[in-house]
Amino acid sequence: MLPGAPQGVLTYLKQFYYDIALSANPYTLRSLQELVDASHILFGSDYPFAPRLSQAYRARHPNYNGFDEQARKAIARESALALFPRFTG
Repeated sequence: MLPGAPQGVLTYLKQFYYDIALSANPYTLRSLQELVDASHILFGSDYPFAPRLSQAYRARHPNYNGFDEQARKAIARESALALFPRFTG
């Protein structure tokens, strides 16, 4: 046990939200799914900082076969709206 993580590191890692805009490859996504559910996986565009890379990854993550339709919706929009409800309306 670490002094700064009395409940164990994994407990804290599972509380984070993860942006997959520049890391949407099958290995990363499968590993992330082992750690957290889709409600903690978000797709941020990283625009305007990396527009070309962001577009390339935006095309890849919907084709990843590890997410069902509900998870895709959560990652693409719903989880972000739950975190930032002022953008819903």
